[in-house]
Amino acid sequence: MGIIKTVIKWIIILSVVLLSSAIIAAFVFGMGPNETGTNSIEIEDTGVETSAYDGDQSSPETPTSNAIQAGTYKVGSDIQPGLYKVIVKDSFMDMGYIDRSKDARMELDSIIANGIIRNSGYVRIKKGDAYVKIQGATLYPEDTIEINIRNMFEDGIYLVGVDIAPGTYKVEVTDTTMDMGYVERQSDVSMELDDIIANEIFQGQGYVEIMSSDFSVKVQGAKLIKV
Repeated sequence: MGIIKTVIKWIIILSVVLLSSAIIAAFVFGMGPNETGTNSIEIEDTGVETSAYDGDQSSPETPTSNAIQAGTYKVGSDIQPGLYKVIVKDSFMDMGYIDRSKDARMELDSIIANGIIRNSGYVRIKKGDAYVKIQGATLYPEDTIEINIRNMFEDGIYLVGVDIAPGTYKVEVTDTTMDMGYVERQSDVSMELDDIIANEIFQGQGYVEIMSSDFSVKVQGAKLIKV
Protein backbone atom coordinates (compact mmCIF):
# COMPACT_ATOMS: atom_id res chain seq x y z
CA MET A 1 0.00 0.00 0.00
CA GLY A 2 2.91 2.36 0.73
CA ILE A 3 4.29 1.95 -2.79
CA ILE A 4 0.86 2.44 -4.37
CA LYS A 5 0.25 5.56 -2.28
CA THR A 6 3.62 7.01 -3.31
CA VAL A 7 2.96 6.31 -7.00
CA ILE A 8 -0.49 7.93 -6.82
CA LYS A 9 0.96 10.97 -5.09
CA TRP A 10 3.59 11.39 -7.76
CA ILE A 11 1.05 11.02 -10.57
CA ILE A 12 -1.00 13.85 -9.06
CA ILE A 13 2.06 16.03 -8.44
CA LEU A 14 3.44 15.52 -11.94
CA SER A 15 0.04 16.24 -13.46
CA VAL A 16 -0.12 19.57 -11.64
CA VAL A 17 3.44 20.45 -12.66
CA LEU A 18 2.82 19.54 -16.31
CA LEU A 19 -0.36 21.60 -16.39
CA SER A 20 1.43 24.56 -14.83
CA SER A 21 4.32 24.18 -17.27
CA ALA A 22 1.95 24.22 -20.23
CA ILE A 23 0.28 27.40 -18.96
CA ILE A 24 3.63 29.08 -18.38
CA ALA A 25 4.91 28.06 -21.81
CA ALA A 26 1.80 29.43 -23.49
CA PHE A 27 2.16 32.70 -21.67
CA VAL A 28 5.93 33.09 -22.03
CA PHE A 29 6.14 32.22 -25.70
CA GLY A 30 2.78 33.59 -26.77
CA MET A 31 2.64 36.88 -24.87
CA GLY A 32 6.07 37.38 -23.34
CA PRO A 33 6.94 37.51 -19.62
CA ASN A 34 5.93 40.48 -17.52
CA GLU A 35 9.02 41.80 -15.78
CA THR A 36 7.17 44.45 -13.76
CA GLY A 37 5.61 42.17 -11.14
CA THR A 38 4.78 43.23 -7.61
CA ASN A 39 6.20 40.17 -5.81
CA SER A 40 9.72 41.54 -5.28
CA ILE A 41 11.23 41.65 -1.79
CA GLU A 42 14.25 43.51 -0.54
CA ILE A 43 17.42 41.42 -0.60
CA GLU A 44 20.64 43.14 0.28
CA ASP A 45 23.88 42.31 2.04
CA THR A 46 23.18 44.04 5.35
CA GLY A 47 24.19 41.27 7.74
CA VAL A 48 22.13 38.88 9.85
CA GLU A 49 18.82 40.15 11.14
CA THR A 50 15.86 38.20 12.46
CA SER A 51 12.32 39.60 12.46
CA ALA A 52 8.88 38.22 13.28
CA TYR A 53 6.33 37.82 10.51
CA ASP A 54 3.33 40.10 11.05
CA GLY A 55 1.29 39.14 7.99
CA ASP A 56 2.40 42.15 5.90
CA GLN A 57 4.26 40.92 2.83
CA SER A 58 4.80 44.41 1.34
CA SER A 59 8.41 45.55 1.03
CA PRO A 60 10.63 48.01 -0.87
CA GLU A 61 11.61 47.37 -4.47
CA THR A 62 14.29 44.73 -5.06
CA PRO A 63 17.68 46.26 -5.93
CA THR A 64 18.90 45.47 -9.44
CA SER A 65 22.62 45.10 -8.66
CA ASN A 66 23.85 41.49 -9.03
CA ALA A 67 20.43 40.54 -10.41
CA ILE A 68 20.26 37.88 -13.12
CA GLN A 69 17.18 38.50 -15.23
CA ALA A 70 15.16 36.10 -17.40
CA GLY A 71 17.20 34.43 -20.14
CA THR A 72 19.55 31.51 -20.80
CA TYR A 73 23.04 31.71 -19.30
CA LYS A 74 26.24 29.72 -19.75
CA VAL A 75 27.49 28.38 -16.42
CA GLY A 76 31.03 29.46 -15.61
CA SER A 77 30.99 32.58 -17.78
CA ASP A 78 27.55 34.23 -17.64
CA ILE A 79 26.57 32.80 -14.27
CA GLN A 80 28.61 31.05 -11.57
CA PRO A 81 27.69 27.83 -9.73
CA GLY A 82 26.16 28.34 -6.31
CA LEU A 83 23.00 29.01 -4.33
CA TYR A 84 20.63 31.67 -5.66
CA LYS A 85 17.55 33.40 -4.30
CA VAL A 86 14.67 33.33 -6.82
CA ILE A 87 12.15 36.17 -6.94
CA VAL A 88 9.20 35.61 -9.28
CA LYS A 89 8.57 38.64 -11.53
CA ASP A 90 5.68 37.33 -13.61
CA SER A 91 2.67 39.07 -12.06
CA PHE A 92 0.21 37.45 -14.49
CA MET A 93 0.80 33.79 -13.55
CA ASP A 94 2.81 34.46 -10.37
CA MET A 95 5.14 31.64 -11.42
CA GLY A 96 8.73 31.34 -12.57
CA TYR A 97 10.44 28.50 -14.39
CA ILE A 98 14.08 27.40 -14.10
CA ASP A 99 15.95 24.56 -15.73
CA ARG A 100 19.52 23.34 -15.46
CA SER A 101 20.77 21.75 -18.68
CA LYS A 102 23.82 19.85 -19.91
CA ASP A 103 23.85 21.43 -23.39
CA ALA A 104 22.06 23.98 -25.57
CA ARG A 105 20.29 21.56 -27.93
CA MET A 106 16.89 22.39 -26.38
CA GLU A 107 15.99 18.69 -26.32
CA LEU A 108 14.19 16.98 -23.45
CA ASP A 109 17.33 14.96 -22.68
CA SER A 110 19.26 18.22 -22.35
CA ILE A 111 17.48 19.04 -19.09
CA ILE A 112 19.25 17.92 -15.92
CA ALA A 113 16.54 19.26 -13.61
CA ASN A 114 13.76 21.83 -13.79
CA GLY A 115 11.05 23.29 -11.64
CA ILE A 116 8.31 25.86 -11.23
CA ILE A 117 8.60 28.35 -8.36
CA ARG A 118 5.71 30.35 -6.92
CA ASN A 119 6.35 33.76 -5.29
CA SER A 120 9.96 33.17 -4.24
CA GLY A 121 12.40 30.37 -3.58
CA TYR A 122 15.92 29.12 -4.16
CA VAL A 123 17.91 27.13 -6.72
CA ARG A 124 21.37 25.61 -6.63
CA ILE A 125 23.39 25.73 -9.84
CA LYS A 126 26.09 23.06 -9.99
CA LYS A 127 29.56 23.02 -11.54
CA GLY A 128 28.55 20.27 -13.95
CA ASP A 129 25.71 22.34 -15.43
CA ALA A 130 26.29 23.82 -18.87
CA TYR A 131 23.38 26.25 -19.07
CA VAL A 132 20.61 27.68 -16.88
CA LYS A 133 17.30 28.93 -18.27
CA ILE A 134 15.24 31.47 -16.31
CA GLN A 135 11.68 32.47 -17.22
CA GLY A 136 9.43 34.84 -15.28
CA ALA A 137 11.93 35.27 -12.43
CA THR A 138 15.12 37.00 -11.29
CA LEU A 139 18.04 35.34 -9.48
CA TYR A 140 20.19 36.91 -6.75
CA PRO A 141 23.49 35.39 -5.52
CA GLU A 142 23.92 33.78 -2.10
CA ASP A 143 25.76 36.73 -0.54
CA THR A 144 22.62 38.88 -0.87
CA ILE A 145 20.45 36.51 1.19
CA GLU A 146 19.63 37.65 4.72
CA ILE A 147 17.97 35.88 7.63
CA ASN A 148 14.30 36.71 8.12
CA ILE A 149 12.53 34.07 10.20
CA ARG A 150 8.74 34.22 9.98
CA ASN A 151 5.81 32.28 11.44
CA MET A 152 3.54 31.92 8.40
CA PHE A 153 4.39 30.76 4.87
CA GLU A 154 2.46 30.44 1.63
CA ASP A 155 3.54 29.11 -1.79
CA GLY A 156 7.31 29.13 -2.24
CA ILE A 157 10.57 27.51 -1.15
CA TYR A 158 12.06 28.43 2.22
CA LEU A 159 15.49 27.78 3.74
CA VAL A 160 15.48 26.24 7.20
CA GLY A 161 17.24 28.55 9.65
CA VAL A 162 17.05 31.46 7.19
CA ASP A 163 13.36 31.86 6.36
CA ILE A 164 11.69 29.19 8.47
CA ALA A 165 12.59 27.78 11.89
CA PRO A 166 12.46 24.06 12.71
CA GLY A 167 9.28 23.01 14.48
CA THR A 168 5.70 21.90 13.95
CA TYR A 169 3.48 23.79 11.51
CA LYS A 170 -0.22 23.60 10.80
CA VAL A 171 -0.97 23.10 7.10
CA GLU A 172 -4.04 24.85 5.69
CA VAL A 173 -4.92 24.16 2.05
CA THR A 174 -5.41 27.38 0.07
CA ASP A 175 -5.78 25.95 -3.44
CA THR A 176 -9.45 26.29 -4.45
CA THR A 177 -9.08 24.62 -7.85
CA MET A 178 -7.96 21.13 -6.80
CA ASP A 179 -8.52 21.54 -3.04
CA MET A 180 -5.10 20.05 -2.42
CA GLY A 181 -1.89 21.38 -0.93
CA TYR A 182 1.62 19.99 -1.21
CA VAL A 183 4.50 20.21 1.29
CA GLU A 184 8.00 18.87 0.69
CA ARG A 185 10.96 18.67 3.06
CA GLN A 186 14.20 18.98 1.09
CA SER A 187 17.90 18.21 1.49
CA ASP A 188 18.83 20.75 -1.21
CA VAL A 189 17.33 23.03 -3.87
CA SER A 190 18.88 21.57 -7.03
CA MET A 191 15.34 20.63 -8.25
CA GLU A 192 16.37 16.97 -8.45
CA LEU A 193 14.29 14.06 -7.11
CA ASP A 194 17.10 13.19 -4.69
CA ASP A 195 16.45 16.52 -2.93
CA ILE A 196 13.19 15.16 -1.49
CA ILE A 197 13.44 13.91 2.09
CA ALA A 198 9.67 13.51 2.52
CA ASN A 199 6.52 14.90 0.90
CA GLU A 200 2.78 14.85 1.40
CA ILE A 201 -0.42 15.96 -0.30
CA PHE A 202 -2.94 17.55 2.08
CA GLN A 203 -6.68 18.08 1.86
CA GLY A 204 -8.33 20.51 4.25
CA GLN A 205 -5.67 20.74 6.92
CA GLY A 206 -2.79 18.83 8.46
CA TYR A 207 0.54 19.19 10.25
CA VAL A 208 4.19 18.91 9.29
CA GLU A 209 7.31 18.83 11.45
CA ILE A 210 10.30 20.68 9.99
CA MET A 211 13.60 19.24 11.23
CA SER A 212 16.75 21.25 11.93
CA SER A 213 18.59 18.90 9.56
CA ASP A 214 16.28 19.85 6.66
CA PHE A 215 17.80 22.26 4.15
CA SER A 216 14.57 23.73 2.80
CA VAL A 217 10.79 23.38 2.61
CA LYS A 218 8.61 23.65 -0.50
CA VAL A 219 4.96 24.73 -0.20
CA GLN A 220 2.34 24.61 -2.98
CA GLY A 221 -1.36 25.39 -2.63
CA ALA A 222 -1.12 25.63 1.13
CA LYS A 223 -0.25 27.83 4.08
CA LEU A 224 2.09 26.84 6.94
CA ILE A 225 1.43 28.36 10.37
CA LYS A 226 3.82 27.71 13.28
CA VAL A 227 2.15 26.11 16.31
